Amino acid sequence: MKKLDQESLVRLMEKNSELTEVLPWSEMLIKYHNGINEGCSCNKTKRTKAAENLYVDIITNFVSPNKDVKDYLKNFFTEDKILFTKGDEILLAIE
Repeated sequence: MKKLDQESLVRLMEKNSELTEVLPWSEMLIKYHNGINEGCSCNKTKRTKAAENLYVDIITNFVSPNKDVKDYLKNFFTEDKILFTKGDEILLAIE
């Protein structure tokens, strides 16, 4: 089983160009996530929330309803089950 949260998904996408080529939203997620600690600290909470919201939207609105993307991810990770999480909450389970 592969368990992915926002941080681990972003780090995997940064290391693997195949993921960023196949998943068109990956570069935006990387940009939002890596931008959390940039700029004025007074807006860090807003940047954190924006990155988190983007991650949740991508998983629930793009990955979840798209069988081809789910099949690709399952093959890419060669796992029988993939969990996308946010804290203790499971956003999506691919089996």
